[in-house]
Amino acid sequence: MVHEKNPADELRSEIVTVLPSVWRFALSLAGRPDMADDLTQATCVRALEKAHQWRRDNRLSGWLLTICRSIWLNELRAEAVRRTGSLDTAAPSELIDRACGVELRTFASQVCAKILDLPEAQRAAVELVYV
Repeated sequence: MVHEKNPADELRSEIVTVLPSVWRFALSLAGRPDMADDLTQATCVRALEKAHQWRRDNRLSGWLLTICRSIWLNELRAEAVRRTGSLDTAAPSELIDRACGVELRTFASQVCAKILDLPEAQRAAVELVYV
Protein backbone atom coordinates (compact mmCIF):
# COMPACT_ATOMS: atom_id res chain seq x y z
CA MET A 1 0.00 0.00 0.00
CA VAL A 2 1.38 3.41 -1.03
CA HIS A 3 1.10 6.07 1.63
CA GLU A 4 0.68 9.60 0.26
CA LYS A 5 2.16 12.46 2.18
CA ASN A 6 -0.18 15.03 3.61
CA PRO A 7 0.41 18.34 1.73
CA ALA A 8 0.57 20.23 5.03
CA ASP A 9 3.32 17.92 6.34
CA GLU A 10 5.41 18.45 3.22
CA LEU A 11 4.80 22.20 3.35
CA ARG A 12 5.82 22.41 7.02
CA SER A 13 9.34 21.27 6.26
CA GLU A 14 9.63 23.63 3.28
CA ILE A 15 8.34 26.71 5.13
CA VAL A 16 11.22 26.61 7.58
CA THR A 17 13.69 27.40 4.80
CA VAL A 18 11.93 30.62 3.70
CA LEU A 19 10.63 31.79 7.07
CA PRO A 20 13.34 34.47 7.54
CA SER A 21 12.46 36.17 4.25
CA VAL A 22 8.74 36.04 5.11
CA TRP A 23 9.48 37.66 8.48
CA ARG A 24 11.59 40.40 6.87
CA PHE A 25 8.78 41.12 4.40
CA ALA A 26 6.26 41.18 7.25
CA LEU A 27 8.51 43.61 9.12
CA SER A 28 8.68 45.86 6.06
CA LEU A 29 4.89 45.92 5.96
CA ALA A 30 4.17 46.23 9.67
CA GLY A 31 7.16 48.30 10.75
CA ARG A 32 7.37 46.63 14.17
CA PRO A 33 8.95 43.29 15.12
CA ASP A 34 6.03 42.20 17.29
CA MET A 35 3.55 42.85 14.49
CA ALA A 36 5.89 41.11 12.03
CA ASP A 37 5.89 38.06 14.31
CA ASP A 38 2.09 38.00 14.34
CA LEU A 39 1.87 38.53 10.60
CA THR A 40 4.41 35.76 9.93
CA GLN A 41 2.52 33.39 12.20
CA ALA A 42 -0.78 34.19 10.48
CA THR A 43 0.91 33.62 7.12
CA CYS A 44 2.14 30.18 8.18
CA VAL A 45 -1.26 29.21 9.55
CA ARG A 46 -3.00 30.31 6.36
CA ALA A 47 -0.43 28.48 4.22
CA LEU A 48 -0.91 25.26 6.16
CA GLU A 49 -4.69 25.60 5.91
CA LYS A 50 -4.36 26.08 2.14
CA ALA A 51 -1.54 23.55 1.65
CA HIS A 52 -3.57 21.72 -0.97
CA GLN A 53 -3.35 24.83 -3.19
CA TRP A 54 0.44 24.96 -3.22
CA ARG A 55 2.14 23.40 -6.21
CA ARG A 56 5.75 22.29 -5.90
CA ASP A 57 6.58 23.85 -9.27
CA ASN A 58 5.72 27.31 -7.84
CA ARG A 59 8.20 29.24 -5.71
CA LEU A 60 7.19 28.79 -2.11
CA SER A 61 8.58 32.15 -1.06
CA GLY A 62 6.46 33.98 -3.65
CA TRP A 63 3.35 32.11 -2.56
CA LEU A 64 4.00 32.89 1.11
CA LEU A 65 4.76 36.57 0.44
CA THR A 66 1.49 36.85 -1.48
CA ILE A 67 -0.37 35.31 1.47
CA CYS A 68 1.44 37.65 3.87
CA ARG A 69 0.56 40.71 1.81
CA SER A 70 -3.05 39.61 1.54
CA ILE A 71 -3.34 39.18 5.30
CA TRP A 72 -1.70 42.57 5.86
CA LEU A 73 -4.08 44.30 3.46
CA ASN A 74 -7.03 42.61 5.12
CA GLU A 75 -5.78 43.85 8.49
CA LEU A 76 -5.37 47.39 7.16
CA ARG A 77 -8.88 47.35 5.72
CA ALA A 78 -10.32 45.98 8.94
CA GLU A 79 -8.49 48.62 10.97
CA ALA A 80 -9.71 51.38 8.64
CA VAL A 81 -13.28 50.16 9.02
CA ARG A 82 -12.92 49.97 12.82
CA ARG A 83 -11.42 53.46 12.93
CA THR A 84 -13.58 55.31 10.42
CA GLY A 85 -16.46 53.04 9.59
CA SER A 86 -15.46 53.02 5.90
CA LEU A 87 -12.90 51.50 3.55
CA ASP A 88 -11.01 54.73 2.84
CA THR A 89 -7.29 54.16 2.56
CA ALA A 90 -4.78 55.59 4.99
CA ALA A 91 -3.28 58.96 4.20
CA PRO A 92 0.35 58.80 3.04
CA SER A 93 1.38 60.79 6.10
CA GLU A 94 0.11 57.96 8.32
CA LEU A 95 2.41 55.45 6.62
CA ILE A 96 5.63 57.33 7.40
CA ASP A 97 7.55 56.58 10.59
CA ARG A 98 7.49 59.76 12.66
CA ALA A 99 10.69 58.77 14.48
CA CYS A 100 12.90 59.48 11.46
CA GLY A 101 14.29 62.90 10.53
CA VAL A 102 12.43 65.64 8.67
CA GLU A 103 14.35 65.16 5.40
CA LEU A 104 13.78 61.43 5.40
CA ARG A 105 10.07 61.90 6.21
CA THR A 106 9.73 64.40 3.35
CA PHE A 107 11.47 62.08 0.90
CA ALA A 108 9.50 59.07 2.13
CA SER A 109 6.20 60.90 1.77
CA GLN A 110 7.09 61.91 -1.81
CA VAL A 111 7.99 58.33 -2.69
CA CYS A 112 4.88 57.03 -0.95
CA ALA A 113 2.68 59.46 -2.86
CA LYS A 114 4.17 58.33 -6.19
CA ILE A 115 3.67 54.67 -5.28
CA LEU A 116 0.07 55.30 -4.22
CA ASP A 117 -0.58 56.96 -7.60
CA LEU A 118 0.29 53.71 -9.39
CA PRO A 119 -2.46 51.31 -10.50
CA GLU A 120 -3.13 48.55 -7.93
CA ALA A 121 -1.25 45.81 -9.82
CA GLN A 122 1.86 47.97 -10.27
CA ARG A 123 1.68 49.20 -6.69
CA ALA A 124 1.51 45.59 -5.47
CA ALA A 125 4.54 44.69 -7.58
CA VAL A 126 6.55 47.62 -6.22
CA GLU A 127 5.64 46.69 -2.65
CA LEU A 128 6.52 43.03 -3.13
CA VAL A 129 9.83 43.72 -4.87
CA TYR A 130 11.17 46.80 -3.14
CA VAL A 131 9.56 46.85 0.27
